Amino acid sequence: MVIASLRHRVIFSLSAGVLALGVVAPPPASAQYVMVDVIAATVANAGGNARHDCLMGAPRSEKKILKARGYAMQAMQLYFEAMQSGAAPRSSFFVLDEETRWDDGEQTVGEEEIDLPTDFLARADATLMVKPQEFVRGGLGSNGQGRWQVLGADGRPIGSYTAFLVRKSGQWKIRHLALVRHGEEAENITQYCAEPGDVMPYRLRNAAYIVDYREGRVEKARAMIAEYQAELAQAEAVLADNPKNRTARKSAKGARNDIERWQKKLAKRQADLEIVLEDQREVMAEARAAGVSVDDES
Repeated sequence: MVIASLRHRVIFSLSAGVLALGVVAPPPASAQYVMVDVIAATVANAGGNARHDCLMGAPRSEKKILKARGYAMQAMQLYFEAMQSGAAPRSSFFVLDEETRWDDGEQTVGEEEIDLPTDFLARADATLMVKPQEFVRGGLGSNGQGRWQVLGADGRPIGSYTAFLVRKSGQWKIRHLALVRHGEEAENITQYCAEPGDVMPYRLRNAAYIVDYREGRVEKARAMIAEYQAELAQAEAVLADNPKNRTARKSAKGARNDIERWQKKLAKRQADLEIVLEDQREVMAEARAAGVSVDDES
């Protein structure tokens, strides 16, 4: 879920017309922020705005979510029935590559050993609830993550599957599958972009960059005020010796005007900084609630 208070428009531009990365989320009036984000920059050519929105947790359309959910439900039902009957090896239902993972809480295996463990949830008397308890479709590509509950013969939950599925060669297959017994803690399922868990770290970095930029703007205003205050002091020192010095009088007047102008800018920039600091605190709180590590000094 995208936090509503992250209301910024971020524009990063390099060598006019060569690379322009616009990063967009709902902005307040007159809010313009510059973000230099290595990750965002590397994917600029893949569509800056869309990629940023994706990494900020923007979901796909309801139609696309439902379509992916249907394919994922079918894939999980076929897997469960095959595991119960022994009609096909587990590997038939997995994407087999270096990212393949099957985890039952006691052991984790990859593609080479995927057929060895026993699925303790696929008992002969068990029933897979085909409708997932939770499901999200990735912001990019054809993939999704969901949780499917399994019931025992008495109709009570005995555990659940948390599955990450992808479309490969026109078929939806499992890439990661975690088995959890009833009562044990299961993996959090939250909106992601390219793979589960990639949204929150990006949002934390995005918030930190915006805060850094705004802090720099505040320091710039303070430095300008100090510069004009020094100019004013110098002019006043001249006027103390020669009150009729027209150059010093003009310099003093200009410095006072500049000090007033930059004090107004400082007040606005401090207010803007408070807004983005609050945004950052909200993102950090959400990250902690999701079990994501947070650097409090970032």
